[in-house]
Amino acid sequence: MAGPMRVGKRIAVGFSIVIVISVVLGEMGVWSMQTAKTDSEMLTSEYIPEVRVATALRGAASRLMYQMRGYGLTNDPTYYEAAKKELAAVDKHLAEAKDLAEKAVHFKALKGQVKEATAAVDEYKKLIEETVATNKRIEGDYKELNRAAAAYMENATALLKHQNEMMQEELGGDDSSPPGTGSEASHGGAAPQETADYNGSIVNGSITAQPCPKGDQTIEQLKQGNLRYVQGHLTNPHINQERRTETVVGNQHPPATILACSDSRVPVGALFDQGIGDLFPVRVAGNVCAVDELGSIEYGVDHLETPLLVVLGHTNCGAVTAVVTGATTHGSIPALLKNIQPSVAKVLIANPGLIGSALVNAGVVENVWHSIEQVLTKSRAVQERVKAGKVKVVGAVYDIENGTIKWLGTHPQQSRLLAVAVEEPPHATDDATVLVVDYAAKRLERLEKITLVNDVIELGNATQLACFKSQSLHHPTSIEKARVNFDTMETKFASLRQITRLKEDLNRITKIEAEAANYKTAMDDLLDNWLVFQKLDKQQQQAGQHLIVACQTTSDAGMTNTDRIASHAAASLSASSTIMNVGLAIGTLLGIVCAFWISRSVEPIPGT
Repeated sequence: MAGPMRVGKRIAVGFSIVIVISVVLGEMGVWSMQTAKTDSEMLTSEYIPEVRVATALRGAASRLMYQMRGYGLTNDPTYYEAAKKELAAVDKHLAEAKDLAEKAVHFKALKGQVKEATAAVDEYKKLIEETVATNKRIEGDYKELNRAAAAYMENATALLKHQNEMMQEELGGDDSSPPGTGSEASHGGAAPQETADYNGSIVNGSITAQPCPKGDQTIEQLKQGNLRYVQGHLTNPHINQERRTETVVGNQHPPATILACSDSRVPVGALFDQGIGDLFPVRVAGNVCAVDELGSIEYGVDHLETPLLVVLGHTNCGAVTAVVTGATTHGSIPALLKNIQPSVAKVLIANPGLIGSALVNAGVVENVWHSIEQVLTKSRAVQERVKAGKVKVVGAVYDIENGTIKWLGTHPQQSRLLAVAVEEPPHATDDATVLVVDYAAKRLERLEKITLVNDVIELGNATQLACFKSQSLHHPTSIEKARVNFDTMETKFASLRQITRLKEDLNRITKIEAEAANYKTAMDDLLDNWLVFQKLDKQQQQAGQHLIVACQTTSDAGMTNTDRIASHAAASLSASSTIMNVGLAIGTLLGIVCAFWISRSVEPIPGT
């Protein structure tokens, strides 16, 4: 019995050893595999999602910065719409990062990095709002710049066109000879081919005057003024120190020349409700038109270029009454009354039954017509300006009792009077040199106006070009340099005003100045908004970089941990494999040893 027991024990011991070794090796392998499983779960639940979210957030942030950069440089709403989509993606990925940070067990630093990224996003959102508002202001600045530039150029071009037209007219078309040097065309039109006195034949039958819209406008202005005078609603315009200064600095530019009687009951300025520099009155008893009066009228019509000449008589005129009644006069008065006698005689011939005040008032009207005849047939300058539509000559009678004015209109025979060949008085050609000098001075003045207007246009173009350059280069340097142009403009405007007399041209200069001021204001606003934009752009870049850095830090940390855990898992799997292989080898070796050991204890069967 001893032998079998010994063999059985050996078998039991051998198998026990093999089982123990197998269990130990198995547990060691399981432990290694469990470690690898834990590492895999960490990778799946924390570190890989962390890297994915950080990478997605960084990509969205980069695209957001790109779109906002494009919007800032071009103000194109397409970029802004794309930026809003990218901002929504940033918010989405940031929310994912926050959720992951709350669930993360092993990566505690993620919460701090998410907090930093959230702060950067909030700052970037605030900067986006400010950028949009600034870009809208810049867009408004550009619109105002374009509007002001267009208005500036429109008025400047109109002023230049008018000056060129005036120059052409003054040069007389093909004949540019100065007045008084033998050229009839220099007076504004072709000279009549036949000549005769007014009481004789009329040259070429008749000549129709061109329309004079400015004269018509001035008549309406005077009518409105007289209406205020009659109603007792005088505005008394232009009667102050400002007006006095204006007419000294800018000279006088009255729209109407008035030939009126010297009667103290005829307050010319008041009855039209006009002030300083609004009228050019020529006053003489009986509103007659002799040499001195004609010279004064020519100064107003031809030199000051008034578009209206009014010969104004008045009821109960003392000079006309003296002629009607045959009053005894002395001194120089008879010579003055001699100018009125033809008018009274004409009335008596046409209306032999008129007497008293009716005859006087009829004589007043006829005397107005007679003075107009004198102007149109004895002043070449006035006649030619009437033909060309540059001045309108009308008659009117003022009622000294009720203050109203009866407008008579143009002379009934104006077309025939305009055809009369005007003979210049002998003294007019005594000194041709003076006329030539005066002619040259006027042309030089006109040329100076044209040069100044061209300078104004060039300054406007240069300033606008500077704005365009700054816009294309996205830099305010050109605008800053162009600001000095406005000082030069002011100098040009002042010089232009000093030699400009026509009200319409002065109004154009005023409009050009106003639009220049508007352009300067818009340009200054644009410059200020650009500086704000540049500051916002830098802040956007900084906030964006902070977000990118936070994403990069998170991504780098996730990648580092992922690499570490993956290496650890690989090591665990390798260890498990090694243990299994070593265990298998040991088990095999022990099996062989046990088998040999057991086989040695088996005794041979007797008889074999």
